Amino acid sequence: MKYYFLPEDLLALRKKIEEMTEKVNEALGNIGTSCQGGSDTFHDNFEHEQGQRLSAMWSGRARELNAVLSNAEVISVEFLAKDMVTIGKNVTILDETTGVTKTFKVGSYMNFREDSDDDSNVSYAAPLANMVMMAKVGEVREGQIGSEKKRFKIIDIK
Repeated sequence: MKYYFLPEDLLALRKKIEEMTEKVNEALGNIGTSCQGGSDTFHDNFEHEQGQRLSAMWSGRARELNAVLSNAEVISVEFLAKDMVTIGKNVTILDETTGVTKTFKVGSYMNFREDSDDDSNVSYAAPLANMVMMAKVGEVREGQIGSEKKRFKIIDIK
């Protein structure tokens, strides 16, 4: 399975993996420090046990992110259709049931950038973005989001 990323989001993913690796190393260092009193100090030693838990947690997360990275592909938005909803585009939709409009950016598979607003970025893999992908202005798309059937009209694409 391929995971698509905007260039800046792929860089942020790599940075996040580095952060996870640093946290693993820190946890392993804490394990070592907690056992400096002797070989039997790992028994009933909170710092040692906590270090093991944190090391396992951060290692697992780093493995997950590395699996995504190994299947990541960069998308160049300049080569995508200008008049269709694609990754990297800002889309305004009208919920025809409620009359509410929403504008969001169709983003990468994952977004770890600190400069982005989570409410205005929707992964292309999310049901909302997936429903409107490849649509043009004026098109209406229907689909299921959670337990609700939704109907959206594409108002604007930038």
